[in-house]
Amino acid sequence: MPRIQQSVEVNLPVHVIYNQLTQFEDYPRFMRDVELVQQLDDTHLHWKAKMADQDMEWDAEITEQIPDQCIAWHNMSGPINAGRIEVQPAGPDMSRVTMTMDAEQDQVPGSSAGGGENEMSERLADNLTRLKEFIENRGSETGEWRGEIRGAQVTSPDGDAAVDAGSQAGQETGAVAELGVAQGTGQAGNTAGRQGQDEVAVLGSVEGQSSQAAAGNPSGDDQQQDDMSDPVGKPSTDDR
Repeated sequence: MPRIQQSVEVNLPVHVIYNQLTQFEDYPRFMRDVELVQQLDDTHLHWKAKMADQDMEWDAEITEQIPDQCIAWHNMSGPINAGRIEVQPAGPDMSRVTMTMDAEQDQVPGSSAGGGENEMSERLADNLTRLKEFIENRGSETGEWRGEIRGAQVTSPDGDAAVDAGSQAGQETGAVAELGVAQGTGQAGNTAGRQGQDEVAVLGSVEGQSSQAAAGNPSGDDQQQDDMSDPVGKPSTDDR
């Protein structure tokens, strides 16, 4: 059985590329002649594509899926092929995607009747180039699945518990941040707290002076009453 291998470099980090590759139902968006990929469960896929000038359908099993490293599969029906995709760092925010396939001639999507290894290799290179263009134009993945599969068995689920824990931690962090703003915690918080205390002290001083002024000076009514009782001793407003 011939083995073909092609690689492409993508200007995005490894985790973005890997996450996109776990979204099997999006494969028709960058693979020529693939009409449908249906995720049956965590380890099984149903494919529909044109192959050797015919419409074909088959089921495939995912045998290995290691986050940010690789995905491997083999067909359980239909065309005889198996493959592996590896994602490796290729520089700052760059990745190298390498696909290796073991397939009989005419038994890869898009192959023509009587096509040989060269045609399969060209088809594989074309699909990788289309993957590169698709994900670089988007700038981000369409989704992700961060579970782990070994020996066609899910050895680590999709990390829902980790997501829930992260969400809870985020809520707790938010609550602490709000409390810090209210109470003045940390270096900035202490400064804000001291400023708040100073403002309260100044406000208290002003209010205290106002209270003393109110206590030490008669009210308007009392002042008017005093003026009426002693018109000589207190000048009118016109005399000032």
